[in-house]
Amino acid sequence: MGLKGIKARYIRFTPLYSRYEGEECKGIQLHVMDRNALDPIAAALRLLELIVKEHGEELVFGSNYGHFDLLMGNETVRTHVIQGDIAAHIEHWRNDIEEYKMRIKQYLLY
Repeated sequence: MGLKGIKARYIRFTPLYSRYEGEECKGIQLHVMDRNALDPIAAALRLLELIVKEHGEELVFGSNYGHFDLLMGNETVRTHVIQGDIAAHIEHWRNDIEEYKMRIKQYLLY
C-alpha cells in the first residue's frame, strides 16, 4: 500500500450480528507499526483512493456524496480520490501548513 508507519493484512471473518450476520466478510486489518511515521489523514485518503480504484466510487461515496463533501469542506478531496491523485492534493495541504507555520511564527510565545 505504500503507507508509512502502517501495515495491512488480509482478513476474513463472519459477524455474529448486524447486517452481514452469518456471512463471510473479507477486508483488511490495519496495524500501526510506527505512530511517529504515520500520517492518519493521508493514510485514510489513500485507502479511500484504493477502494475506489478496486470497487468504484459508488461503494465508497454512494449517491449521497454531499455529506462527504460537507465534511471535507468542498468536493475537491472527493474529486482527487476518484481521479486517483490524492497524493498531489495531500502535498498541497502540507505546503499550505508549512506556509501557515512560517506566517504565525512571529506571534508564538514558545
